[in-house]
Amino acid sequence: METDRKRIAFVATVFGHLEAFHIPYMTLLKNKGYEVHAFGAVDHGYPGISNRFKSFPISFNKNPFHKDNWEAYMDLVFYFKENEYSMVHFHTPIASIVGRLAARKAKIPSVVYTAHGFHFHGGAPLLNWLLYYPAERIMARYTDYLITINKEDYLRAKRFKVRKEIIYLPGIGVDTSAFDSKISQEDSQSLRKSLGMQNGDFIVTCIAELNSNKNQEQLIRAVHILVSRYPHLKCLFIGQGNKAEYYKDQVATLQLNDHIQFLGFRRDIPELLAISQVVALVSKREGLPKALLEGMSAGKALFGTDIRGISDLITDGKNGFLVEVSNIPQSVEVLESMLQDPQMIDQMGLQSKCLVSKYDLSVVISEMNDIYEKALSKNVIGYITANGEPAELSK
Repeated sequence: METDRKRIAFVATVFGHLEAFHIPYMTLLKNKGYEVHAFGAVDHGYPGISNRFKSFPISFNKNPFHKDNWEAYMDLVFYFKENEYSMVHFHTPIASIVGRLAARKAKIPSVVYTAHGFHFHGGAPLLNWLLYYPAERIMARYTDYLITINKEDYLRAKRFKVRKEIIYLPGIGVDTSAFDSKISQEDSQSLRKSLGMQNGDFIVTCIAELNSNKNQEQLIRAVHILVSRYPHLKCLFIGQGNKAEYYKDQVATLQLNDHIQFLGFRRDIPELLAISQVVALVSKREGLPKALLEGMSAGKALFGTDIRGISDLITDGKNGFLVEVSNIPQSVEVLESMLQDPQMIDQMGLQSKCLVSKYDLSVVISEMNDIYEKALSKNVIGYITANGEPAELSK
């Protein structure tokens, strides 16, 4: 990589996003001799990022019209100018829109943006199309490399005009080897005991932020109907979010406390998946969910909603089942079929294990390295002129 500047920035709405998905890529660039900085709002991911990389708290707000985002823009312009980054890699909608405007103002030479799932998609509310589609289309003009992680987004993004290239990558990668080691019988028993689980329990695990989009209510309602016939059905919700108390109250009202547990933020995901039978995700919108990739890596059957991103990973009837968003009767029917057929669950888990190889971190990081090589090469960087348009490429 040829560049006079030796600093690179990663920007996301919250540090937790960077910690969950991008440490391997930040480390890749750090190992190549770049000073890597991180920007985001402070959350549970801040310690994990700030211990590894110089970090700058930024007051992003997920409400696109909140005044905090103007302050975030001004702060980013200041830091971008002060540090003279060779490249900035943006993630998440709000941070990427505010950040790319700041990068334009600060004349950042190379701008990379990974779309982790456009807010506009088949079945999305009209408001999402009215708000986010024109914003993403306009911001593409100030983006050198726009990376999409599912096929629907890639086909839609191809209509945008970017400065260099629109790219499809198979997700952000998952370290499949982290799920290869078998948990010992003793550790399995200990973990089950700590969760109040019995050996015969059928465990459905959902790893997702507790919010409206992740739609955990669909799973809660289905479990409520099923537990009278299948008292050994248990469900684990792993994650935090603004609907945590709402969902907990709902579970208490439905008298499901013996069947549904909220575990919050956990770092023992491989161990929790090892004792699970099914990994579920019933979102309304996804990019390419790492939670399901982890479930596939652990050799588990999957259960998910038939939406972009999830349907990229679940081949219905092969490594799991797809159901309609918010269709409770269908969810009950499918989960019941899984409860009744342990052999089918095992076969689906084997299929998951076979299908996950193309999403392995080693594959994706190699492709991402090629993108960084291009983005940081003097031969392909289009420096930005005063009016925000790319200058003629250097020869």
